[in-house]
Amino acid sequence: MTHPTTVTRIMSLAAPADDAGIARMAQGQGVLSVEVVKNRNALRLTYDLKFTELEALAHLAEASGLKLSTGLFACLGRAWGEFQDGNLRNQIKIVHQCCSVPPRR
Repeated sequence: MTHPTTVTRIMSLAAPADDAGIARMAQGQGVLSVEVVKNRNALRLTYDLKFTELEALAHLAEASGLKLSTGLFACLGRAWGEFQDGNLRNQIKIVHQCCSVPPRR
């Protein structure tokens, strides 16, 4: 079984997103799509874990001129997403064996 490497997360913003910032986000490495949601106060990001992760996208958003929300739930949501990204990346690296194959030495 292979693990999916495409992830979709919502990133809350403190101020409405501008078109230039969204365009810069969409050109980031590993970013597959950027959609504006919630009256331009959040972004739905779809990205490939082989090339990037949520923490790097948060830095890219700030460098693109988008102001991330600093609220408690927004920060917890980003931290949880970063934790999940790390777990998924680790699971992708594991070489799974079939039940009938003896363990490697």
